[in-house]
Amino acid sequence: MQASGSHGVSLRKPGPGAPLVLDPLGALVVRQQIVPLNTTRDIEVYGGAPVAGARRFHLEAALQSQGRPAESVRGRFSPAQYFALTDDEKLAAPAFEELDAGIVFGGDGGRFDEVVGSPLVYESRVVDTLPQPANRDPHYALPAKRLALHARTGAVARAAIRHSGPARFRVSAAPRAATLVAPAFRIVPLTEGAPAAVESDTRSWSEYRTALARLNRGAADWQVVPSYELAE
Repeated sequence: MQASGSHGVSLRKPGPGAPLVLDPLGALVVRQQIVPLNTTRDIEVYGGAPVAGARRFHLEAALQSQGRPAESVRGRFSPAQYFALTDDEKLAAPAFEELDAGIVFGGDGGRFDEVVGSPLVYESRVVDTLPQPANRDPHYALPAKRLALHARTGAVARAAIRHSGPARFRVSAAPRAATLVAPAFRIVPLTEGAPAAVESDTRSWSEYRTALARLNRGAADWQVVPSYELAE
């Protein structure tokens, strides 16, 4: 993953056969699409066959045998490929849902003990037959304020890609017109009543169906609904 901080230096691209390296200011992403991770429901089938052995999986990050904090990376999985569903559940289930697929860690580990400023210095060379002043300093340090001014009016700022296509309508200060949120569900009674309490890490439709099955043992008193259907 690309580093979000300012390097202050240029990093050389590793050559062929070089070992895996991580940008000190970047983050390492480990992602797989074999099986969903950190589920509150057992993985019951894989490739159409029942699963024998481990049924829940997770990843951890470590650096020099020391555990490191990591965040989950989401991926799209088809519920019917991993969970035993009835025909009615297969029809009601989403074709794909987002579940944990990996982890990302790093980024916050970069630390600078000392930052040394380095001015941007140009060396000028005059190609001319006329003699030049002997006291002329060929080195010119570009002030930071002037550099910022050139950045707003220079070639990069005037590049066509910044003013063509969808970028023509980009307004950085404009508020976001719409926000995408992940699907969320609740278990509510078929009659009147408050939603049922579930485990805090229950997020996907398949996991809510498992919680629903436990609540409906012996009688059908509860149902799973999208959160947006509930009145606030």
